[in-house]
Amino acid sequence: MVETLLVLVVVLVALLLVLQVRGVSEKARLVGEQAAERARAEAGLREMVQPLQTQLETYQKVVKELETNRAKQEGSLSTQLKELNRQYEGLRTQTHDLASALKHSSTRGTWGEIQLRRIVELAGMVPYCDFEEQVHASGGGHDGATRPDLVVRLPGGTSIAVDAKSPGDAFFSASETDDAAEADRLLEQFAGSVAAHVKTLSAKAYWDRVQPAPEFVVMFLPVEPMLAASATKRPRLLEEAFEQKVILATPTSLIAVLRAAAFGWRQERIAEDAQSVARLAEEMVQRVLTMWTYFEKVGRGLNSAIDAFNKTVGSFEHRVRPSARQLEEHVQNVKDLQEIEPVAKTGRSLAPGPTVVEASEQNSA
Repeated sequence: MVETLLVLVVVLVALLLVLQVRGVSEKARLVGEQAAERARAEAGLREMVQPLQTQLETYQKVVKELETNRAKQEGSLSTQLKELNRQYEGLRTQTHDLASALKHSSTRGTWGEIQLRRIVELAGMVPYCDFEEQVHASGGGHDGATRPDLVVRLPGGTSIAVDAKSPGDAFFSASETDDAAEADRLLEQFAGSVAAHVKTLSAKAYWDRVQPAPEFVVMFLPVEPMLAASATKRPRLLEEAFEQKVILATPTSLIAVLRAAAFGWRQERIAEDAQSVARLAEEMVQRVLTMWTYFEKVGRGLNSAIDAFNKTVGSFEHRVRPSARQLEEHVQNVKDLQEIEPVAKTGRSLAPGPTVVEASEQNSA
């Protein structure tokens, strides 16, 4: 009985071992199949992902190049910004120095004279031709001495006096302040200074001091907005200045005035050239008429000489030669005189020409 139980137990254990081995084998087979399936799936996925990986690598390369270029550009831009900032600081310093310098009337006057020189050059009114700088004027019934900054000679014996010493302290101060009320007050003060300077220029009476006497004096404002600012605060400023023989001018309007003067000088020179040509033509006509008179006298002289020659030939033929032949009969060594032919041609007469007055009238026409 016990042995039978032992045998049963051994059989059961053997069965269990067989079943366990079979289960392990099945599991191993399943694991192998799953691994093979996983490998096939990974291979397929790798084939699908390969183009994307290639593109990603290309994108990474491009992004790396872009990043390198961006870094270089940022470095260059940073250098340029630093240089620009340095130039801006230098420009601001120079602008501040210029603004500070222009606050002084002497410096502003020198700057205005330099502008005048440049404007005159642009207008074609060169120094040796039609204008004079720093002309000194005095007397004329006024105390003291004064001078305009520029005298422009005009055709016809007139001129234009230009004064560049205009007021500008209040104007430049108004352009620097941020307070609107203060700026308005300063511009009002500037307009009053311009009006006062107009009266000063009128009192100088350059038309009594400068020769040739100018028709009016130009008050030169070196900055374009100056005229607009002063005229805005004082609407009748231009009219009042014109009544006092003073004209307010900015660089633009002064260039126009000087160009008109240059055009007048060109027309004057053209007229002078035309008069010179007319004088030369009249002189030429008179000389030709004089030469015609001489030709006429030479022709008469030639005709007289030919007539005298022919008379001499006739006298030779009729008187001298017969006597020579009679002498030849007694003296053997006397040669026979050859016959001389008379000159039959006469000088060609000149056609009668016009008189000097008629020639001058024809030349004028």
